[in-house]
Amino acid sequence: DLPTMASVLNRAGYETVGFCNNPWVAPWTGLDRGFENLLQVWREPYTTNLTLGRMAYQYTYWRATGNQAVGGVVKTTEQVSDWLDGRDRSRPFFAFVSLLEAHEPLDWRDEFTAPFVPAGDTELAVRNVNQNPYALWAGNLTMTPADFARYAAMYDGEIRYLDHHLGRWFGELEKRGLFDDTVVVITADHGELIGEHGTL
Repeated sequence: DLPTMASVLNRAGYETVGFCNNPWVAPWTGLDRGFENLLQVWREPYTTNLTLGRMAYQYTYWRATGNQAVGGVVKTTEQVSDWLDGRDRSRPFFAFVSLLEAHEPLDWRDEFTAPFVPAGDTELAVRNVNQNPYALWAGNLTMTPADFARYAAMYDGEIRYLDHHLGRWFGELEKRGLFDDTVVVITADHGELIGEHGTL
């Protein structure tokens, strides 16, 4: 019964909306409390009839954009922008936006990942680095310091990719005259080990 940020702000008169790529923020966990509208972006691929054509479209979209199948920052940015245009302008707002690009499986993105390839290493080695912590924990494989550096390159590329899109979001707020009066909080629900204690 602990209050959520959304429930506190909603009682104070804020319009509350969530754009969620994480299935843990949902009615079954109680983390939906206080949201007038919670878009579970991650569900969209699973609530559509998965005809062969739809599956082909999703695969083509992923290959073209580099976005994971569970929504992704590009699609979420579009949804947030559309919501900003249609929101109730007589009320302040609280918008919760969760993104999963900085979460395995990490994607290679030429513009964003390539600058982090360790000196003397190759793109192929970085792309093919193990991203499965369970296999590592179970002892099915080992990772060297070079492997952890490759994983870090993939992770840093995703952080840089998200940072690029945050810049786009700030631009959308500025375009609507909202940036100077909006508090932006960037946080995470957990960190990553990336080699600390020899694990992921």
